[in-house]
Amino acid sequence: MSFWWLGFIAVVDWLSASSVFGASQVLALNLKDCESRSLQNSERVQQTELELSAQQFKVDSTRSNLWPRLSFDASYRYLSVVPSIAQPKGAALALGDNHNYSIGPVLNWMVFDFGATQSAAQAQQVLFNAKNEELRNARRQSLLGVRLAFYRVSSALEQQALVTDSLKLAQSQYRDIKNRSQAGSSSRIDLLASHREVLSLEGTFREVQTELSNAALDLLRQTNDSRTEFDFSRPLRSSLVHGLPDNLATPSVLIEAQKPSELSQLVTEAEVKVANHPGVVAMKLQAESLELMSNSIHSGLYPKVQVQLKSSFDYPNGPALERVQQNTVSVGLSVPLFEFSRSRNEASEKSQLALALQTRTQSLEKDYERDLEKVRIQLRTLESQKETLSTLSEEATQLASLIYSAYQNGRSSFLEVQSANLRVLDARVQLARNQVQILVSRAQLQSLVNEK
Repeated sequence: MSFWWLGFIAVVDWLSASSVFGASQVLALNLKDCESRSLQNSERVQQTELELSAQQFKVDSTRSNLWPRLSFDASYRYLSVVPSIAQPKGAALALGDNHNYSIGPVLNWMVFDFGATQSAAQAQQVLFNAKNEELRNARRQSLLGVRLAFYRVSSALEQQALVTDSLKLAQSQYRDIKNRSQAGSSSRIDLLASHREVLSLEGTFREVQTELSNAALDLLRQTNDSRTEFDFSRPLRSSLVHGLPDNLATPSVLIEAQKPSELSQLVTEAEVKVANHPGVVAMKLQAESLELMSNSIHSGLYPKVQVQLKSSFDYPNGPALERVQQNTVSVGLSVPLFEFSRSRNEASEKSQLALALQTRTQSLEKDYERDLEKVRIQLRTLESQKETLSTLSEEATQLASLIYSAYQNGRSSFLEVQSANLRVLDARVQLARNQVQILVSRAQLQSLVNEK
């Protein structure tokens, strides 16, 4: 095996493949490939890239305020009363006309504002530089996250192999002691002690298996891998090449996962419930708001027509010192001709921010789906452990009683009695913790899927 391709393959020999596994698939995960997929598919990186693009549009939009803005304006106004000056012999000199209009290009340029616009443009450029550093940091954090997740998988596989070896030995010893007990050559105390060891290691194996499942889900989530639909909550067949990597080489890991027939329906239901989560809905609405703002700003590129109707008492009526009721109808047209793409940049900024928020929403949905799967795995593990812990507590009580009887008959020491009593306490505490953890997991499950 090549030094650069150190393998970690997990298989539990004490499980029968035909009885445990249905349709299964081997997931070959290589650290270098995981790093590459993480950089390409990371929602955090994609979101930061979109925010960086939006900030660039913001910089360009702000800088455009430094230059002239050319537009075409046209207006028409109708006045019901035109002021006039009386002339000799009863004549009147009208000061204007009922119909008034103005049409032509308009150039606006802020020539001097004590550097306000220039400072604003520089501020946006500094924010762009800061966002660029955020992108670099996001890529670095993405690499760190996928490496940590990969080594968690490697560690969980190593622990699984070690626990499996111990469990196989304990099971073998228990079978031997059970046979000897049936033949009358072994005591009830030895049988209960041996069975206790098996039950304890089975509980440890389930915990390690849960850790492996969570680590695998985290690793696939880091790479945005669609294979998170596979079920990692049941014991995986594995055989491990012992030895963990001692440097940042690029090892590979193989995990065999199964896809039960009922899992696809559970995943579909979970996706529907997660899509209605208030946190997801809130982000979707914010993204929709930004998209509407982008459309609003982009509409500024088209002509604007404004109509005004007005009826008022005016004084004076031009040069005539009299009050007059004036009725006015006016229509205005404005078309931007050239503005250094200010409106386009502002619209593009909002559009990119909307896309960034949509990416963040998708990331949140996937995080909720991953958390939902983790809770489901945890709940299944806890419920399977409950019966084992109950048996362990009962047998620990029986064992303590037998050891105390042996102490009374002088066949054991009081130290053994104390150890047996401590094991009873430990078994009962584990059972109580299991029951509380089941309640906590159910509360977490309800929080993720409850639509209220």
